[in-house]
Amino acid sequence: ASVKREIMVDNGLRFERRKDGRNYIYFIINNNDKSVDGWIPLLVNVESIAVFNPASGEKGIGAYRKSDNGGEVYLQLEPGQSCVLKTFDTRIDGLSYKYVKAQGRPRKISGTWTVSFVDGGPELPSNLQTGELGSWTNYDGDAVKKFSGTAKYTIFFNKPDGNTKVWRLDLGQVCESAVILLNGKELGTLISEPFRILIADDMLKNENILEINVSNLMANRITDLDRHNVDWKKFYNTNFPARLRENRGPDGLFNASKWTPKDSGLLGPVTITPMDFMGFE
Repeated sequence: ASVKREIMVDNGLRFERRKDGRNYIYFIINNNDKSVDGWIPLLVNVESIAVFNPASGEKGIGAYRKSDNGGEVYLQLEPGQSCVLKTFDTRIDGLSYKYVKAQGRPRKISGTWTVSFVDGGPELPSNLQTGELGSWTNYDGDAVKKFSGTAKYTIFFNKPDGNTKVWRLDLGQVCESAVILLNGKELGTLISEPFRILIADDMLKNENILEINVSNLMANRITDLDRHNVDWKKFYNTNFPARLRENRGPDGLFNASKWTPKDSGLLGPVTITPMDFMGFE
């Protein structure tokens, strides 16, 4: 069929390619446990490529160069990250896609975190302050172990020293999603690793307030419901069978009463790193 093999798969990337008139659309995902940061071969001959980050909304004309077998596009993908490419058979002008590289070492944002439970159930645990991040299920009391919902993590920090145009905020481990606000302005929502976001230098003040609203899964709430024999499986036309034997209740159906609390909240560490934009000829 004269179909050329895309050799990007040798780098651990998976893809879908669709024809779009005389152009192509790629969906590419990094299935490696390591980052991809470099030139990735494409077995199509094009003039320009637009790169779209579906998670952050970042977009622009990507770095592209010709090769003997077609061309190469520069991609930066963390493990599990994906991107969308659109090729053009003519030269396209526009804003360049923003590639970044670390300009210094990460600096840990440390101090006193205020943790406020703002929404969820079965009840809102008491607010607390801590100097060390970790799963909220490890805090004192029973309410945090059965809570499913959202907690707001708040900390004040000074602007780090450094002459840079952009910073990368890294939340470390998050269970399971996070909405980030800096000085009252929402920066974005992160739903999967890596929990990172770029911050323009001019958004930072001498003293800043960082707020991170973290929501966990329903597992801990479901565990509590099953332990108290609350009928929550109200689904039409299903008896909710258990896939695993250890999750089978007395009636043979799914039951989570034996589960231990699942890690929840902001586990960190939270760091901020000076970055620089990469330029291509």
